[in-house]
Amino acid sequence: MAEDIKCVCGGPGVGEGGKKRVLFPCSGASNTGQMSNHAAVRLAQEGFGILACTAGIPIRAPATMDKVEKGEEMVAIDGCPVACARKVLEQQGITVGQHIIVTDLGIKKTGELIPSDEEIEKVVDAAWSGS
Repeated sequence: MAEDIKCVCGGPGVGEGGKKRVLFPCSGASNTGQMSNHAAVRLAQEGFGILACTAGIPIRAPATMDKVEKGEEMVAIDGCPVACARKVLEQQGITVGQHIIVTDLGIKKTGELIPSDEEIEKVVDAAWSGS
């Protein structure tokens, strides 16, 4: 008998702490891509918004789409100007209210996969300031 596997990434949080923001990091295979994910996690912990699965957008995963439907502002956090997170959202007809590109914050993209806390904080600050 096949097991019915469901996404468990849904849950409470939309609307808590003010504006209903949904965070979509690119989580790419570079320091800046990984930084986007670390920053999104920290922002969710700080109450800026809730974290959503960017990969769930093109397959229209129910938990992810529920977050989009309940959210007021979609926040794409991309590691570089390729802008994968923003493009995934826009290709599905989802409007991005805030777009952060990590390399635009003066952080150089490298092959290192572990970002520094100082660089993560720079991305977090950009989100809170509306950059």
